[in-house]
Parts: sequence; C-alpha cells; structure tokens
Amino acid sequence: MTNRAKPPEPQSPSTCRSNSRPKSHARPSEWIVGFRGADVGYGFELAAGYTLNERWKLRGAYSFLIMCLRPLDPDAELAFLPGENPRNQFHLWLSGNLGNDWQVDFIGRYVDTLEALDVPRYFVMDVRLAWRPSERLELYVAGRHLLDSSHLEFGSGSVLSQFDTQVKQEFLGGLSWRF
Repeated sequence: MTNRAKPPEPQSPSTCRSNSRPKSHARPSEWIVGFRGADVGYGFELAAGYTLNERWKLRGAYSFLIMCLRPLDPDAELAFLPGENPRNQFHLWLSGNLGNDWQVDFIGRYVDTLEALDVPRYFVMDVRLAWRPSERLELYVAGRHLLDSSHLEFGSGSVLSQFDTQVKQEFLGGLSWRF
C-alpha cells in the first residue's frame, strides 16, 4: 500500500490559469513531470493547402491547446506551468513560381500569449527569394522576423530557458548544390 495524496477534483479549463510566476530556477529544485489522471489537456490542429493556379500555392495551419496540470505533490514545483504554451497558433505560407527559375515564399506566423512567462503574443513574417538555374543548383536570400527588430519568444520561467529568449530580425543568403 502506498501513501498517496488524494487526487484533486477535476477543474474546468478556465480555472487552470495561474497568475503566479514560477520559483527561481537558478537554484536546484525538484520538478514533477508525472501528473494525475484528473488533469486536463486538449486541443486540435487543422492544416490545409490550396493550389491557387499553376504558379501559386497557399498553405495554412491552426493549432489550439489548453493544458491544466497539477503536480503529484502539491508542495512541489511544476515543470510545465499552465499558460506556458500558446493557446492559439496560426501559420500561413504563400509559395510562388515567378518564372525564369525564380521562386518566392511568404510565411506569416501568429503565436498567442504565454501568460505564465509574461510573453506577449506576436506575429512574424519571413520572406525567401530563390533562383534555380538548374535542378542541382539554387541560390537564395531570405529575411526572417521582418515585422519588428526583435520579439520575446520564451520567458525566463520556462523549462526550456532560465533566461528570456529574444528573437532578432535576420537576413541570410545561401547556395545549395545537390549531387
């Protein structure tokens, strides 16, 4: 016979939110990764693609997620906090063949607020322009996160990071040779 705590009553997703910040992860701490069966996590993903014409394709996706997790030990620190995952995410990708071996891609992404980590929602846009003079060779330039100079993606309370993670705007180019 084991000595276990009584499981908490199931809660609706609206009561799962926590406005408290996680304890500092700068010191050693115990994280509980196992959760009770009464916890709630649900969501769905939708994805679709459509060929607008022989030159242009449109793809999109939407994700919805709600998680309500409680530790086995009420005094232990949660490894994954409610509000640490975005509730809504959108992705839209327009891909085009410009002719004369030129291709272009426009990608927009929306990520909802991470309330437990004080990360505001954001929308970013990426653009890629490529020239393929042959089946084996491609030259490209790309810009990422073009709508602002930087934005916060993870807060310092995340399991993934002890520090705030800022993503900066970037520009890159490259050459791809297939053999």
